Formats: sequence, C-alpha cells, structure tokens
Amino acid sequence: MRPKSTARRPVPDSRHHRAGKGAFATPLLVTALGLSVLTTGSTAVAATSGGKAATEVVIPELVVPGQPQTQPRTEELLAAGPQGFLHMQRDGYAWTRYDGSGTVKVANDDISPRSQFSYGSGSDTALVSTAYVQNNPPWVLKNMVTGTTTTLNPPALPSGSMYSEQGTFGDAALAEILVPDSPSNGTLSVGGMVLLRAADGGATASLTVTGWPDATVPARPRLLSGDADSVAFGFSDAQGKYRVGLVDTHTGVMTASPAVAPADPSVSACMEFFAPGAVLGLDRLAYVGNDCNVHVLSRADLTAPEKVLNFGYPKEPTALGLVGNTLLAVVRPDGSDPNATTPVQKELKAYPLDGSAPTTLLPHASPTMAQAPDGSVLVEGGSSSTDWKVRKVTGSAGAPTVTATGYRITPDAYGIDNLNVTDGVLTTAETGGANGMGFYQQKLTLGNTPAAGARTFAGKEGGASAYSTCGASACDRLLGTGDGRTVFLDRLYDAAQGGYVPEVVSMTADGRTKATWVDGRANQVVDAFGRYVLAGTVGTDAMNAPTKLAVVDLDTQTTLFSFDAKPAALGNGVLYTATGNPGEISVTDLSTQKQSRTIQTGGGCALSDLKTAAHWVYWSCGSAGPAGVQDVTGQIKLTVPAGASALGDGFAFYPSWNSGLSTVVDFHTGTAGTTTIPAQLRPDGYWAPWTVDKFGGAIAYRDSLQSIHVFSVIPTPSGGTFSPVDPSRLLDTRAGVGVSTAGKITAGKTASVQVAGRGGVPSGVKAVVLNVTVTEPGSDGHLTAWASGTPQPNSSNLNWVAGQTVPNLVVVPVGADGKVNLLNAGWEPAHIIADVFGYYSDNVLGSRFSGVDPSRLLDTRAGVGVSTAGKITAGKTASVQVAGRGGVPSGVKAVVLNVTVTEPGSDGHLTAWASGTPQPNSSNLNWVAGQTVPNLVVVPVGADGKVNLLNAGWEPAHIIADVFGYYSDNVLGSRFSGVDPSRLLDTRAGVGVSTAGKITAGKTASVQVAGRGGVPSGVKAVVLNVTVTEPGSDGHLTAWASGTPQPNSSNLNWVAGQTVPNLVVVPVGADGKVNLLNAGWEPAHIIADVFGYYS
Repeated sequence: MRPKSTARRPVPDSRHHRAGKGAFATPLLVTALGLSVLTTGSTAVAATSGGKAATEVVIPELVVPGQPQTQPRTEELLAAGPQGFLHMQRDGYAWTRYDGSGTVKVANDDISPRSQFSYGSGSDTALVSTAYVQNNPPWVLKNMVTGTTTTLNPPALPSGSMYSEQGTFGDAALAEILVPDSPSNGTLSVGGMVLLRAADGGATASLTVTGWPDATVPARPRLLSGDADSVAFGFSDAQGKYRVGLVDTHTGVMTASPAVAPADPSVSACMEFFAPGAVLGLDRLAYVGNDCNVHVLSRADLTAPEKVLNFGYPKEPTALGLVGNTLLAVVRPDGSDPNATTPVQKELKAYPLDGSAPTTLLPHASPTMAQAPDGSVLVEGGSSSTDWKVRKVTGSAGAPTVTATGYRITPDAYGIDNLNVTDGVLTTAETGGANGMGFYQQKLTLGNTPAAGARTFAGKEGGASAYSTCGASACDRLLGTGDGRTVFLDRLYDAAQGGYVPEVVSMTADGRTKATWVDGRANQVVDAFGRYVLAGTVGTDAMNAPTKLAVVDLDTQTTLFSFDAKPAALGNGVLYTATGNPGEISVTDLSTQKQSRTIQTGGGCALSDLKTAAHWVYWSCGSAGPAGVQDVTGQIKLTVPAGASALGDGFAFYPSWNSGLSTVVDFHTGTAGTTTIPAQLRPDGYWAPWTVDKFGGAIAYRDSLQSIHVFSVIPTPSGGTFSPVDPSRLLDTRAGVGVSTAGKITAGKTASVQVAGRGGVPSGVKAVVLNVTVTEPGSDGHLTAWASGTPQPNSSNLNWVAGQTVPNLVVVPVGADGKVNLLNAGWEPAHIIADVFGYYSDNVLGSRFSGVDPSRLLDTRAGVGVSTAGKITAGKTASVQVAGRGGVPSGVKAVVLNVTVTEPGSDGHLTAWASGTPQPNSSNLNWVAGQTVPNLVVVPVGADGKVNLLNAGWEPAHIIADVFGYYSDNVLGSRFSGVDPSRLLDTRAGVGVSTAGKITAGKTASVQVAGRGGVPSGVKAVVLNVTVTEPGSDGHLTAWASGTPQPNSSNLNWVAGQTVPNLVVVPVGADGKVNLLNAGWEPAHIIADVFGYYS
C-alpha cells in the first residue's frame, strides 16, 4: 500500500507510538551491524458471523526489526537522580535505573514541556501527568523509586492570572505566575514565581521567590539549570545588564551575581536546541555565552571572579557537565570541517579548570548530559552504535573516569519506503542497509512460531536516486507477481518517448530489472499476477482513480490492450472484469485476449469492486454490500463483509484506523471466520504502509520505528503442489540422452540424471514424477531412485528378471543440484529410460491432489469407457472421458490412473497424454506378447476432459484404467510431501506384520502408515511402491483405505513366480492404515516402500 509520508506518525499497537518532539539528528559513526529477529505473540478475538465474540485465538506475530543505522541514536538526558535518570525515548519519556534493571514510562510527549526541567532535576521525582497540564494544575509528581505520587494544587489566583509550571527540583515544583499586562492588551507577563511542595493533610505549600534585583521579576528570566537545592536563572536587570541568580529551593531567596558575560546567552548562536546552555555542579555554575565560550562561576560566591574557557567557533560545546575541578564538554573533534555536509561525530573532552591541557574521555559521544546530585555526570557514547550506552563520569581531585551504566541505546533503523509480501517472501524498499539503498528480501515461514530467513540484497533500481528506493518516483506500491518478480512504477529516460516517463519496472529475485512502457502513460500499478500487470494510465477522476486501465505483458514488454476503468483484477493468466450485468464477472484469457467464460456471483447488484488472490475472487457492490468470495473453481462460494481492502490466499483484510484493531476474515478452509489483529492502519496505507500476501497467508506492516510486523494468518503449507508437464524424455541410455555416452548402466553403478532445467522442470523443485523403464537387463535385479546428494535408501522402485522390459512410475525427490540418482542394482548391465510427467514444488499456483474412491473408467474387455467392447487396435488410441466420471470434476489439470494392458498380441508399449495436445515421445507401460502389465500414470487432462491412451504395439490389446485421484486448483485439495524412502511392509522379513510369511490368497495385509517412515497422522493419502514377489499363481493386488469398502480395481497384476512392482496412491483410513489385498489363487509376498504423502 502507498505510504504518504516517511515522517514518524502514530501507529499504536501494544508497544509502539510516535517519536517524541525531542527527536533530533543522530551523530555519525560508521559501523556495520547485523539483524536480529524478534518473535512475539498477538492475541485476537474470533467472531461469529453475527459479530459476537466467540473464542480467543492467538494470531502469531513476528517482529522483524529494521536494519540498524551505523550511526548511533541520541536519547536526550533530561535529569539524573540518586538511583536513576530521566530520558527521552522514541515514544515518550522514561525513567531508568542506572543498573539497567528497569525502565518505567513517565509520560507521553503530548505534554509539550518548555524545557527538560519539567521532568525533574536533582532527584528521582518526575511529573507524570498524561495530558497538557503545564498551565493547568493540579500537577502530579511521582517518586520513581517508591512509586508514590504527590498532587500539587496551588492556591487559586485572581481572575485573568494563571500558573505556568517551569520544572521540578527535588520534591518541589517551580511555577511562574502570569498576570495580565497593565493596561490590558490581551497578553500576560511574568508577575512572580513560586515553589510548590506538598504539605501536611494533602495541602500544597507555596513559597514565593524573592531577592530579584530591582525587587521585581525580570521580563524574561531564563531557567538555566538546577538541582534539589538551587535553581539557576539568567536575566537582564533594569539597567539592561545580564546577571545570573541562584534561588534556594528551601527558602525561595535568590542570590544574584553582578553583571557577567558580554551579552545575554539566551540569544547565543552557539547553543543547539537540545543543549542546556548551563550546568549547576556541586561547587560551580557554568554556562555558554554568546561568545561561544564557557563562563564558570563559584556556586558559593557568585560575586567571585569568573573563569572563562575559550572555545570559539567552530569548537563551541553542545553539552556541559561539571565533575570535581573539571568541566566536561561535548565538542567537535580537532581538525573537523565545520562546513561539512555530513554529520561530524562529536567527542567528550575534559577541561581541567586549573588551565592544564584537555583530555578526550570518549572519542564518540552524543550532545547531551545530565548532572547527578552526587557530583557525577551522565553522558552517552561508545565505540560503535552497538556499544552506545549511558555512561557515568566521576572524579573529584584526580582525572575523571568513565563507567557504563546498564542502559544501551539501540540505533535508529534505516527507513523503509514500502514493503510487499508475496508467496512468503518479504521484500522491503529500504533507504540503507548492508548493501546501501535498495531492495532486501527475506523468506518467511508462517505458523505458530513464524520466522524470517536470512536477509538478501535483491538489487537497486537503476535510476534510483536519494529521493526513493524506487528511483525517481515514490515507492507508492510494490506488488509481487507470484512468479518471483516485484513490480513498481519509476520515471526513466526513454528516448523513444522523448524524455523521462513513468514505466512499469519488474525486478527479479537476483536484482535484474526490466522496464516496460505502458501505452497511454502509466500513473499507477493497480494489480499484478504472473507475467501480467494491470496499470492505471494518465487521467484520474475526482477520487484520484485512473480513468483507463491497461494490461501489460512483462515477458514481451508490450501493452496488450486498454479499456475504460471499471472493477477489474488479474488472475492466473486471466483478467476478471465486471460486465455491467448484475452480479456478473467476465473472465478474459490473456493468451488469446478473448472471453473464456462468465461468473455469476449471485449478488444481483452492480459490482463496484473486484479483487483476486492465488485461488480466490472477491466481489462487492459498494460499502453496504452485498459482498462475497469464491474459489477459482467455483466449488466454494461464501458471503463476507463488504469493504475489504485486500485479499490474501484464503482471507480478506479490513484495516481500521479508528479502533486500533484491523479485521481479518479467514475462509481458507471453506468456512468463514472473523479475527482481529492489533494494528491501527488506514486503508490507503497513509503513515504506515502495509501489505497482504495474495499468494500466501501473511499480513505485514511497517511501524514508526521501521520494524516490520508480520501476522501469520494462515500457516505456510507443508508439502508441494503438482505441476504437470508435457511428457519429455530425460534419459535414454540406448540413444545417449541424458548421459555423456550411449550404453548400458553397469551393474552397481548409478545414472545421475539432470532434471531441473529440462523437460519443463524449473530449478528448486521438491520432487519429480518419472516413468522409469529398464530394458535389456543381463540379469535379474532392481532399481533404486533417490535425490542426488543424499544417502542411498534401502528401497526399490523397479524389479526385473533377465531380458525383461519393466516400467514403473516413480516419485523421487530432487537434490540441491537438480539431479536424481537411478541405481542399477542388478548383476549385469541394463538400459534405463526416464520420462518426466510433472513435478512438485512450492509454487502456490500448482495443483493440489484430491483422492477419489477407485473407479474403473476404462475396460475394453467389458465395453466400459468405449462404445464397443474389444481390444484396441495396434497404433490406435482410446480416448477416455475422465472429467465428470468417477468423482473427477471438470476443469482438473491431471488425473492419477492405474493403467493395465492385458492379452496383448505382441510386444509393445503404451503412451498416455492429454487430449487435444501433440502426442509425446514417451512410454508409460511396456509389455511382451501375452503379458498383463499395470502401471500408475499421472496424465494431464485435455480441455475436453479427456486423456488419450495409445496402443503402440504391433497387435491389438485390451486396456483397463482405474482412477485414484486428480490434480486441480481446488483449495481444499492436498499437497504432497516427500519422505526419505522407507520400508513399511516386507512379509519376507516380518516387517509391518506380526509374523513373517506370505499373505494367503484372498487375505489382506493391514499396513500401519501413519506414524511410520516420516508419515504424520491425519494424512489424506500415501504414495507407496508396492511389489509382489514369489506368487504361487496369477493374480492382482488391490489397495484401499482401511475402514472403507473394498473397491473394484486393481493396482498390480502378476503371473505365477513373477516379481512385479507398481506405484500406488492410496487413501489412508481414519486409523492410519491401508489395506493390501492378495487377489490371487495362491499365497504371495508383498513389499511396500513409502515415498511420500498428501495432506
């Protein structure tokens, strides 16, 4: 969202408020610092659809501190007492013990004090009133050590007169009495001063300040310094001569000096606004004259000759202190350039009053000090911004010494112009950091304990200037595309357009940027999704909204088309727009720029707003509603409140400025629930930019301290989504594909196959789906597949006998190098072929798995799925309707079929692919004449809802296909998590069964999968490689969920004595078990290795 200002403004949550009026520039100290990440929890209340409080839930919150600046931050030291000190923090005034054991908030900065003395001097007493009370008694004083309070309520004044509180000194408060001028001109002048103290019985004693030269209070007395016993003033007497006076806080009597100083120091050009200009030590009073020198007077005898320490420009001190016989001053270092455009780090120096040479106590110090009642002085300084502490300077006869207190001052953070969270990646546009101004990214992990990964520098906009991290334009909006790019608007020089013009800039994670000119001249980035951006073009209405919109293709750097502004949003390759018909949305396929369908929301009203997230569409008909959301498949439709400002992947966000709580409506499970988060935010991002992850479950905003608050609305999902690819051959050792030299893989050797970057498989995938075939093996054997760079597992994926050709589908994790290993665990060489059919990744737009009760979609023997029973002729294709059958809905991306070929008249193979697409050069099953061969296939589904199964043999063959599930955009579908292959069942060795031995014909092995082999409880389905060996007869195996009816389907088929493997995807019962039935005539051994699960 758009930040309207980089100034610190209120963003109240449970911790942070705006910085006080005493904020000031920090001195420069170049030191590189690291980032720490803090985790906190925020509590929110869930509400029912009726808005009533329901159950209290915890919304996990992660606070990512801003990057600390290399220069330290100054906290103004206001006063020092015996046990602690008063100081200005970022968000108000506080009192802290010297040992750092506790800090107590004193008041916020709305009091607008006239000077530091309003908060106490010479004691641990502070003014704690929480409203503007300087001229409005009563005043409340608090002993910060004991916690007791005292209320001062001075006597009433005549009409027209008023008190003006000036400071607290010890347990007394000093107040001016302001009286109307005479003759009356509507203004007030100082008519007197009083010291107020608590008296017995809750009364307030008032002590008038007396002893002023000329017997009257001067017109402009200036409060210089003070402690529990005395208050120092500077003033001009009736003759216009400047004098210094000390008022005894116990008697109210002033002692004045003769004329001192060449002129009134109140007009000195040497004093910075935060410098006290004077200090009252145990024995002396020191102040800065307008000659930029320090004048030192004896506290006991103001008439004694003064001591003048010559400083002069540009050495003038910016803070003073007195320790023993030494003056302390914060000054510019010798040789520094007074005209430097960058801040110059100051130093703390000690100036002996005996005239000996000064010494440096701290080479780096802040321009603030506080005199303590024991004669010590508090200062701020250190060796770096990470070592910046409040320190105490002590000393009497000897040289002063410096020791650190327990209070450390954390540095300010670099400014964050804007932020974005997309697909769990936090991107910040920062004014500084380890790599300077630019973009920084962190990977977020959401859940009960959210975390942020290491910060990486994502680059700097090529046209960036000091104006903004987004270049010559303000960082009004940062939008993530969901495919690793971030887009924003910048003004860049374009010769073709005749100068500097606004263009859409897309930045990849590696910092590469590419600018696209938008026809009509863009004035804002409205939406982004994948390769497309929706931009507003020049011309805005009265509400500053664009009057035209344009769809921009980032890949081709072109404007596809423009249209008059109306409710619109981008989806995955589509544009949603309101048609003008009540409740109707048009969906335009951006690849063809033609309408593909319409959506009827059922709202029955003119749509005024559309928003999209990864899998969702939100619509509303104005602030009064109605409004709703639905998933992109249309299976879920829900009513939600109108007025959503943003949409996440499964929730809507309603920021609120007035209540301090912003609302979240979470519907990712298909049921809407309302919660709140402690974030005071404006819908337009004014003062505090915020962002919602439309491809994930996070809300984030930047507070006034430049920290990022991330709320984990929906945990980062475990497992990956599935993306099908056009089948492609990645390995064929017969033809030298995927290997350096054609030839069989030697026994005991491994083929390392590069999958990432080939066959449509991108880098960074979690696992791939391969159909692996072994052919021409010289002996019996088996194949093991696993991720490169990981230990070889004790599992098998294919089993064969000498001379046999055997295929099997495998789901295998991919190594960090993008490779998988295929081991020939036979005794002789063999050829290996591998075709890729898809992959699992973190891509939020990938498909999710939905299991179905196994159902037979094709059986050419019985005429199921074909018009006439009979074998499929050699070279012919069975076109199988899958959508709308066996629990498979329309619009699915791919289906999981167990395909079996039986009674083939010759050797051959089968190829499966999506209807309406080119036939791939791949195989899914291989057989010899007369053999029955099953194999699991994952095959994309055509636009007509069909898949093709080709008999690529020389003679006819029967084909059977059973469906076990499908992949789609259904948000309630399951994601895949791979596990290290593990053996869950081996009846030969008694693994997974109570006793070793073959499974009897017609009997079932009930296999516990949940809680074993890395499979957690509650999973929807598991991926098993099931092998039957040593069967006593022909037969087949059926797998299904425990506790459910046995289906009419088969997963493996075998003949007597044969060893047959097959991958199966089988639902898991409520008890965490699956059933494996030996549907043969004789006993057989069964082996099952787990490769992953769906949850």
